Amino acid sequence: GCSGHGVCSEFHQCDCDDGWTGEACEERICAEGCGTGGLCVDGTCHCPPGWHGARCHLSTCAGGCANGSCLNGTCACEDGWSGPTCAEPHCPRNCSAHGTCLNATCSCKAGYAGADCAELTCPNDCSGQGLCRNGVCSCRAGRSGTDCSKPSCPSECSSHGVCENFRCVCDPGYTGADCSELACSPRCTAPHGYCSRGTCLCAPGFLGADCTEIGCPG
Repeated sequence: GCSGHGVCSEFHQCDCDDGWTGEACEERICAEGCGTGGLCVDGTCHCPPGWHGARCHLSTCAGGCANGSCLNGTCACEDGWSGPTCAEPHCPRNCSAHGTCLNATCSCKAGYAGADCAELTCPNDCSGQGLCRNGVCSCRAGRSGTDCSKPSCPSECSSHGVCENFRCVCDPGYTGADCSELACSPRCTAPHGYCSRGTCLCAPGFLGADCTEIGCPG
């Protein structure tokens, strides 16, 4: 009785041996269970994807983990690698959307730098004449331009001249250190007259645009 896998009690019921169940002890069971969702069929555990072993207690990663370890059926990748099998090179922060990942290293687009391409760069590195702050050059005294490559003059010569060797060369009609003053004719000189805002003011007895003409008495 009891299918040969148990004993018949005084109450005419089967007391099954370990590994067997059923009214007549005709069904095999998995004595230690099939954890993590496995099914016991004829005494053998049939495991769900990601698990293996007699009790479905060992995790497995399909395809293995090339650059990582398998935890609970999922690859935990090492730094610099990603993907379901940790076989895809990975760059920090995906290069911040400002570069391309090549062999786990960011190749940054123009205007960006850093391991993750998150830093803004400045034109020509500010020509060594300034500091780069958020992509904008802060030039040293005496330098100007987007890349600090130009010598700087007072007030940028007031847009009325050009800067050469840190000094303004003024356009015709302008004068002063920063070319902000209107100029008079070179002939407007003392003692006949003096220049005021582009106008030659004549001394008594002199007249004309440059005060070089002698006037009549009275």
